[in-house]
Amino acid sequence: MHDSEDAIDMLESFRRAQEPIKGSRHESEKERLLQSLRRDRNWSSTHPRHRLLDALFGFQSYYERQQVELERFRGLYKHLSKKHKTV
Repeated sequence: MHDSEDAIDMLESFRRAQEPIKGSRHESEKERLLQSLRRDRNWSSTHPRHRLLDALFGFQSYYERQQVELERFRGLYKHLSKKHKTV
């Protein structure tokens, strides 16, 4: 008798664990983040959206600069002998 009751309790606990919790800390943190990224008219250099866009711009310009250097290295490597490529 105890085994079937334990199994039912375990299944019930498992079912409750699978249900999404409303008002969890993750949802509230997501809402706070979206509020801080909201477009309003008062942007400063410390505004999260401004900082994110600045970081994305920096990444893009870094990628473009390094792409030229990478192509140069590929060209140099392409013309090496097999003996030097194994080193």
